[in-house]
Amino acid sequence: MIPYYESCPEIFEQAHQHELTKDGKAIADAIPNIDLSLILQAYEKQKEDLDFDFGVFFKEYFTLPKTTNLDFKSDSNEPLENHIKKLWSILSRQKDTLRAGSSLMPLPHAYVVPGGRFNEVYYWDSYFTMLGLEIHGHVDLIQSMVDNFSHLIHTLGYIPNGNRAYYIGRSQPPFYSHMVSLLADAKPTEHILQTYLPYLIKEFDFF
Repeated sequence: MIPYYESCPEIFEQAHQHELTKDGKAIADAIPNIDLSLILQAYEKQKEDLDFDFGVFFKEYFTLPKTTNLDFKSDSNEPLENHIKKLWSILSRQKDTLRAGSSLMPLPHAYVVPGGRFNEVYYWDSYFTMLGLEIHGHVDLIQSMVDNFSHLIHTLGYIPNGNRAYYIGRSQPPFYSHMVSLLADAKPTEHILQTYLPYLIKEFDFF
Protein backbone atom coordinates (compact mmCIF):
# COMPACT_ATOMS: atom_id res chain seq x y z
CA MET A 1 0.00 0.00 0.00
CA ILE A 2 1.54 3.28 -1.15
CA PRO A 3 0.11 6.53 0.29
CA TYR A 4 -0.75 9.20 -2.25
CA TYR A 5 1.97 11.58 -1.08
CA GLU A 6 4.63 9.12 -2.24
CA SER A 7 3.04 8.70 -5.67
CA CYS A 8 2.10 12.38 -6.00
CA PRO A 9 4.79 14.32 -4.10
CA GLU A 10 4.22 17.54 -6.05
CA ILE A 11 0.51 17.55 -5.16
CA PHE A 12 1.39 16.89 -1.52
CA GLU A 13 3.89 19.75 -1.47
CA GLN A 14 1.44 22.11 -3.15
CA ALA A 15 -1.24 21.24 -0.60
CA HIS A 16 1.12 22.39 2.17
CA GLN A 17 2.31 25.46 0.31
CA HIS A 18 -1.27 26.57 -0.32
CA GLU A 19 -2.05 26.01 3.38
CA LEU A 20 -5.29 24.22 2.60
CA THR A 21 -5.52 23.39 6.29
CA LYS A 22 -3.48 24.42 9.31
CA ASP A 23 -3.13 20.76 10.25
CA GLY A 24 -0.40 19.14 8.17
CA LYS A 25 -1.49 15.73 9.44
CA ALA A 26 -4.85 16.21 7.74
CA ILE A 27 -3.11 16.68 4.39
CA ALA A 28 -1.09 13.48 4.91
CA ASP A 29 -4.29 11.65 5.86
CA ALA A 30 -6.34 12.89 2.89
CA ILE A 31 -7.94 10.15 0.80
CA PRO A 32 -7.94 10.19 -3.03
CA ASN A 33 -11.45 10.16 -4.45
CA ILE A 34 -10.50 8.32 -7.65
CA ASP A 35 -7.57 6.33 -9.01
CA LEU A 36 -4.28 8.16 -8.46
CA SER A 37 -3.20 7.77 -12.09
CA LEU A 38 -6.29 9.70 -13.17
CA ILE A 39 -5.62 12.40 -10.57
CA LEU A 40 -2.05 12.78 -11.82
CA GLN A 41 -3.25 13.02 -15.41
CA ALA A 42 -5.72 15.75 -14.46
CA TYR A 43 -3.09 17.63 -12.47
CA GLU A 44 -0.50 17.57 -15.26
CA LYS A 45 -3.15 18.75 -17.72
CA GLN A 46 -4.55 21.56 -15.56
CA LYS A 47 -1.59 22.93 -13.58
CA GLU A 48 -0.28 25.12 -16.42
CA ASP A 49 -3.66 26.79 -17.00
CA LEU A 50 -3.64 30.48 -16.09
CA ASP A 51 -6.85 30.11 -14.09
CA PHE A 52 -5.79 26.91 -12.32
CA ASP A 53 -6.92 26.94 -8.69
CA PHE A 54 -5.06 24.28 -6.72
CA GLY A 55 -7.41 24.50 -3.73
CA VAL A 56 -10.42 23.75 -5.92
CA PHE A 57 -8.50 20.93 -7.60
CA PHE A 58 -7.50 19.30 -4.31
CA LYS A 59 -11.02 19.45 -2.88
CA GLU A 60 -12.35 17.83 -6.04
CA TYR A 61 -9.92 14.92 -6.04
CA PHE A 62 -9.20 14.40 -2.34
CA THR A 63 -11.22 14.15 0.85
CA LEU A 64 -9.70 15.61 4.00
CA PRO A 65 -10.32 13.63 7.22
CA LYS A 66 -13.15 14.82 9.38
CA THR A 67 -13.09 15.02 13.14
CA THR A 68 -15.74 12.50 14.16
CA ASN A 69 -18.43 12.72 16.82
CA LEU A 70 -18.39 16.50 16.97
CA ASP A 71 -21.88 16.38 18.45
CA PHE A 72 -20.66 14.57 21.58
CA LYS A 73 -20.79 16.74 24.68
CA SER A 74 -19.64 15.63 28.11
CA ASP A 75 -21.87 16.24 31.11
CA SER A 76 -19.78 17.81 33.88
CA ASN A 77 -22.47 16.83 36.40
CA GLU A 78 -21.87 13.13 35.80
CA PRO A 79 -19.21 11.06 37.57
CA LEU A 80 -15.97 10.69 35.62
CA GLU A 81 -16.46 6.95 35.23
CA ASN A 82 -19.79 7.46 33.45
CA HIS A 83 -18.07 9.87 31.09
CA ILE A 84 -15.38 7.28 30.29
CA LYS A 85 -17.99 4.56 29.72
CA LYS A 86 -19.73 6.74 27.13
CA LEU A 87 -16.45 7.37 25.34
CA TRP A 88 -15.85 3.70 24.50
CA SER A 89 -18.50 3.71 21.78
CA ILE A 90 -17.42 7.17 20.61
CA LEU A 91 -13.75 6.22 20.22
CA SER A 92 -14.16 2.64 18.98
CA ARG A 93 -13.52 1.90 15.31
CA GLN A 94 -14.47 -1.19 13.37
CA LYS A 95 -12.02 -3.08 11.17
CA ASP A 96 -10.62 -0.96 8.37
CA THR A 97 -11.29 -1.09 4.67
CA LEU A 98 -8.31 -0.79 2.35
CA ARG A 99 -8.39 2.55 0.51
CA ALA A 100 -5.92 3.03 -2.33
CA GLY A 101 -3.63 5.99 -1.71
CA SER A 102 -4.61 6.34 1.96
CA SER A 103 -1.94 6.67 4.64
CA LEU A 104 -3.98 4.39 6.91
CA MET A 105 -2.63 0.86 7.29
CA PRO A 106 -5.85 -1.16 7.57
CA LEU A 107 -6.30 -3.33 10.65
CA PRO A 108 -8.42 -6.50 10.57
CA HIS A 109 -10.15 -6.01 13.93
CA ALA A 110 -11.86 -3.30 15.98
CA TYR A 111 -9.80 -0.84 18.03
CA VAL A 112 -9.95 2.36 20.08
CA VAL A 113 -8.49 5.69 18.92
CA PRO A 114 -7.49 8.74 21.02
CA GLY A 115 -10.08 10.91 19.24
CA GLY A 116 -10.01 14.41 17.80
CA ARG A 117 -7.52 14.61 14.93
CA PHE A 118 -6.16 11.16 15.82
CA ASN A 119 -8.22 8.54 14.00
CA GLU A 120 -5.73 5.69 14.13
CA VAL A 121 -4.54 3.38 16.87
CA TYR A 122 -1.38 4.22 18.82
CA TYR A 123 0.93 1.62 20.30
CA TRP A 124 1.70 2.25 23.94
CA ASP A 125 -1.34 4.48 24.45
CA SER A 126 -3.44 1.41 23.76
CA TYR A 127 -2.16 -0.45 26.81
CA PHE A 128 -3.55 2.21 29.13
CA THR A 129 -6.76 2.21 27.10
CA MET A 130 -6.95 -1.55 27.66
CA LEU A 131 -6.69 -1.08 31.42
CA GLY A 132 -9.90 0.93 31.27
CA LEU A 133 -11.55 -1.53 28.90
CA GLU A 134 -10.74 -4.37 31.31
CA ILE A 135 -12.34 -2.52 34.23
CA HIS A 136 -15.52 -2.02 32.21
CA GLY A 137 -15.63 -5.60 30.93
CA HIS A 138 -14.76 -5.00 27.26
CA VAL A 139 -12.48 -8.04 27.07
CA ASP A 140 -13.41 -8.84 23.46
CA LEU A 141 -12.22 -5.38 22.38
CA ILE A 142 -8.95 -5.95 24.23
CA GLN A 143 -8.58 -9.21 22.31
CA SER A 144 -9.27 -7.43 19.01
CA MET A 145 -6.61 -4.83 19.74
CA VAL A 146 -4.04 -7.47 20.74
CA ASP A 147 -4.86 -9.31 17.50
CA ASN A 148 -4.31 -6.09 15.55
CA PHE A 149 -0.90 -5.58 17.11
CA SER A 150 -0.08 -9.24 16.45
CA HIS A 151 -1.04 -8.63 12.82
CA LEU A 152 1.39 -5.70 12.66
CA ILE A 153 4.19 -7.76 14.21
CA HIS A 154 3.49 -10.53 11.68
CA THR A 155 3.43 -8.21 8.65
CA LEU A 156 6.05 -5.60 9.62
CA GLY A 157 8.16 -7.41 12.20
CA TYR A 158 7.30 -4.85 14.89
CA ILE A 159 4.51 -2.52 16.02
CA PRO A 160 4.88 0.98 14.58
CA ASN A 161 3.99 4.17 16.41
CA GLY A 162 0.51 3.96 14.88
CA ASN A 163 -1.22 2.38 11.88
CA ARG A 164 -0.26 5.11 9.41
CA ALA A 165 2.28 4.64 6.63
CA TYR A 166 4.32 7.60 7.85
CA TYR A 167 4.90 5.83 11.17
CA ILE A 168 6.68 2.92 9.51
CA GLY A 169 10.26 2.79 10.73
CA ARG A 170 9.58 3.92 14.28
CA SER A 171 7.91 2.36 17.27
CA GLN A 172 7.11 3.22 20.88
CA PRO A 173 8.04 1.67 24.26
CA PRO A 174 7.20 -2.05 23.90
CA PHE A 175 4.01 -2.67 25.84
CA TYR A 176 2.81 -5.63 23.77
CA SER A 177 3.83 -8.16 26.43
CA HIS A 178 1.85 -6.22 29.03
CA MET A 179 -1.18 -6.28 26.74
CA VAL A 180 -0.90 -10.04 26.30
CA SER A 181 -0.50 -10.49 30.06
CA LEU A 182 -3.60 -8.36 30.66
CA LEU A 183 -5.58 -10.44 28.19
CA ALA A 184 -4.33 -13.68 29.76
CA ASP A 185 -5.52 -12.52 33.19
CA ALA A 186 -8.91 -11.57 31.71
CA LYS A 187 -9.25 -14.97 29.98
CA PRO A 188 -7.65 -17.42 32.43
CA THR A 189 -9.25 -20.52 30.88
CA GLU A 190 -7.76 -19.88 27.42
CA HIS A 191 -4.20 -20.52 26.26
CA ILE A 192 -3.43 -16.84 25.69
CA LEU A 193 0.29 -16.90 26.45
CA GLN A 194 0.87 -19.90 24.20
CA THR A 195 -1.17 -18.36 21.40
CA TYR A 196 0.76 -15.10 21.33
CA LEU A 197 4.22 -16.47 22.18
CA PRO A 198 5.48 -16.36 18.54
CA TYR A 199 4.59 -12.66 18.31
CA LEU A 200 6.18 -11.94 21.69
CA ILE A 201 9.40 -13.55 20.52
CA LYS A 202 9.33 -11.71 17.20
CA GLU A 203 8.91 -8.33 18.89
CA PHE A 204 11.60 -9.16 21.43
CA ASP A 205 13.99 -10.00 18.59
CA PHE A 206 13.18 -6.67 16.91
CA PHE A 207 14.06 -4.64 19.98
